[in-house]
Amino acid sequence: MGKGSIHSGHRDRMRSRFLTLGSGGFSEHEILELLLFYSIPRANTNETAHALIERFGSLENVLAAAPEELMTIKGIKSESAFVIRLMHDLCKRYSATSDVSADLSDDEKLEGFLTEYFSENHGNVCLLLDMTPRGELRSTKCLPTSSLLSGELGSREIAELVVRNGFVRVVIGQCIDGDKCIPDASCYSLTRLFAETLAPLGTELHDHIICCSGKCFSMRKNGSFSFGSGGNHE
Repeated sequence: MGKGSIHSGHRDRMRSRFLTLGSGGFSEHEILELLLFYSIPRANTNETAHALIERFGSLENVLAAAPEELMTIKGIKSESAFVIRLMHDLCKRYSATSDVSADLSDDEKLEGFLTEYFSENHGNVCLLLDMTPRGELRSTKCLPTSSLLSGELGSREIAELVVRNGFVRVVIGQCIDGDKCIPDASCYSLTRLFAETLAPLGTELHDHIICCSGKCFSMRKNGSFSFGSGGNHE
């Protein structure tokens, strides 16, 4: 079997996964890997995507980098630099015409926002909401739950993300499978991970909201976790 056939099968699986999970089911380097399929037709883009994240620090920084800077990375030629720059400008144009400071100041608005988000982004994923103390949305970051639970994304990576983006007040939105919107062991593990990581940084963990089947469960509101001590209420 030729090299092209191997890459073709992998790319087909990645595309299928994207159509099923949306971008929420992908880590930052995987999103870049997928994007680079369309400018690098016959090579492994995984290593190139990793190199871009390592060099620039985040997906946002990669998209914002100048084409000449991008082309210092092995595997990135003018076609790929153009695709990345085009994606940056499209995102910037979209952001300029969308509501980037949504008011999530009460539980109903916050849970409605998460319910709508997860209606289009299926699979077991975490959405981090960075909010002002008054409940205005500042930014969002989506992370694969499996990577958090396996330790692939640990305290150091989370801390770097929080510091780099200046997070102030974090709400975790987690999509889980099933019909019953009740936190399981993975939910408590994630809350503990974020609580213990954010506390030394002075960043507030405001809530962890579980979502499934169009319903939400606030761990803070239901007393399911003690954010101050990092332990769960029995």
